[in-house]
Amino acid sequence: MQFLTPFFLAGLAAMAVPLWFHLIRKEQSTHVPFSSLRYVPPRELELVRRHRLRQWPLFLLRLLLVVLAVLALARPYSKNFSRGWASSASLARVVLVDNSLSMRAAGRWKTAQEAAEREIASAPPGSEITLALVSDRVDVLSEPGEPAGRLVAKLKQSPATYRATRLDQGIQVAGDMLKQSRMGTREIVLVSDFQKNGLHLSSWNIPEGVGLRTFAVPPAPSNLSIEDVQVPVLFENTQPADIVVRVQNRGAGEANDIPVELRVQDQAVETKRVNIGPKSSALVPFRAPDLKGEAIMRLAAYLDGNDSLPEDNWFFFSMRRLHRIPIVLSAAGPALLFLKEAINSSNAAWELNSGLNAESLRKARVLVLHDPEEIPAYVTPWVQDGGGLLLFWGARAGEGLKSPLLPVTPQGNRIVRREREEALRLAEIQWQHPVFQIFADQQKRYFSGIQFYGYSAAAVLPEGKVLARFNLESPALVEKNLGRGRVLWFASTASNDWNDFVLRPAFVPFVQQLTGYLSGAQNQSGLLRVGERLDLTAWGGAEAVAIDPGGSRLTIPRDPPLLDLDRPGIYELRYNRQSDYVSVNVPASESNLETEAVQEIQAHAGRARSAAAELSAIAMENRQSWWRIFLAAAALLALGEWLLADLYYGAASAPARFPGTR
Repeated sequence: MQFLTPFFLAGLAAMAVPLWFHLIRKEQSTHVPFSSLRYVPPRELELVRRHRLRQWPLFLLRLLLVVLAVLALARPYSKNFSRGWASSASLARVVLVDNSLSMRAAGRWKTAQEAAEREIASAPPGSEITLALVSDRVDVLSEPGEPAGRLVAKLKQSPATYRATRLDQGIQVAGDMLKQSRMGTREIVLVSDFQKNGLHLSSWNIPEGVGLRTFAVPPAPSNLSIEDVQVPVLFENTQPADIVVRVQNRGAGEANDIPVELRVQDQAVETKRVNIGPKSSALVPFRAPDLKGEAIMRLAAYLDGNDSLPEDNWFFFSMRRLHRIPIVLSAAGPALLFLKEAINSSNAAWELNSGLNAESLRKARVLVLHDPEEIPAYVTPWVQDGGGLLLFWGARAGEGLKSPLLPVTPQGNRIVRREREEALRLAEIQWQHPVFQIFADQQKRYFSGIQFYGYSAAAVLPEGKVLARFNLESPALVEKNLGRGRVLWFASTASNDWNDFVLRPAFVPFVQQLTGYLSGAQNQSGLLRVGERLDLTAWGGAEAVAIDPGGSRLTIPRDPPLLDLDRPGIYELRYNRQSDYVSVNVPASESNLETEAVQEIQAHAGRARSAAAELSAIAMENRQSWWRIFLAAAALLALGEWLLADLYYGAASAPARFPGTR
């Protein structure tokens, strides 16, 4: 137990007051009426009783009252209530091993495994040892009470991953586990290369009383990598532009005469050599291959450099000949101009009809309706047959319009007074959905500043899926599957009367993503990275078959159908008797092998631990505020002391009477 104000413990000296009171206090004279003292012989008064403790219950009650009052003022708290009566010699240790992609460089992973094995084996008998691996996620490998030999076996069987580094997540998980430990000594042993891109030191939170020891694997030499590839968009009857490969040199020396290959369907078709300056990049152009009637072609760029991390010398991508998407647009006023500009910029063929009819719709893949007063009956079977319907719901949308196509029940328009009320913003966005996936890396850049002053309130139907909400929790974008087609309902307009969305950079790619998703055309510009999750809704959800780059069939969860991308390469997706390919590459941040000095890590850990100690003392005092209990007990004892004292001294001061007297 510790005290927030320990100097009040000096008040325990006040325990001498009850002692003085009971030893020194004079006896009160008792007057007894008596007829005559003539026949009573004189006798000396005995003073010995005055120096002996009398009324023991009252004396002990007063001592306890003083002790409780002093303890309440000293404000006690326990640093770790759950540790109980733990021995200071006992040990709880979390061995946290970095298994991100950068640990694959230059034999680092083997060195890390050996260091972790020593930490597991060196713990004394009876210790609590936990083994955990950290990349951009934390995997705890040990069970409670698992023997050290089994932990070592699990460690040896665990390979380094292709994922990014996030050491702060591992520190958080390890700290949470050690806070619950009853052992006297608690420590985190972190084995890592301490890559700067993955430290996130500002998020470290080390609990009070938890130590941190570090083991840094040897630094790796310079590294070459392929940072990205610019893939041209290829439409029918057009010649594609060149494929441009960006090669990065992370080292301090020049890299000369480095061969770079372009591979098509796993075969090298062209090789170029490049010179790259220290800590710089170079662009290598390649002629795009002829698809020769192929719907899709798998490609890869390969850097044949003898460097530290060969895994980032590959970059996987694909090319396909795209068909222009026939779109029917039904809008008027400013919304027509904004939507026309957005759709044209995506190189999609579209047709504007002032009067929507069944013939024009039959040839279309997507129908965009803005403020529809009514939805013709022939639209429903068209959607069920595989069409995509995009609805912008504004002030002129038909009141009380009912249709089996709607994923919501509209409940009227809401207008925000710009001079008095705060504008609405998009929130709770489903970033893993294909519509928003390309914006996920830079969420704040695209959507943080968009303001909505008008929207259509709505209740979501059971078959509707909310993809985004306003910050008032009203749905903003809702999806509905109908037969083989889809419907997307947006709760505002595509003009600047209800919002400034159309004036923002996000509007054009947002409309392109909506129309591309509804048409079934997959996004070709957004390249995925290991660690991301792929929504397979566009490929039939859980009914699709996914094959990883190693040829193994993957299990797809049903709700939601999200596929974890754990390794680089090209994933094959089979659906509706056809195949599609998704390219996945290693995180670009892992190619930078620059590290932080261990001394700086320890210094920051010490500062984080000090800050945690200051906060935890107050938090623990609030959770275990025994001083309130002591103060309440002292108040009750004070009442009891008053009653007991009145019982003793009141009886002693009452005049004695002889029988028969009045």
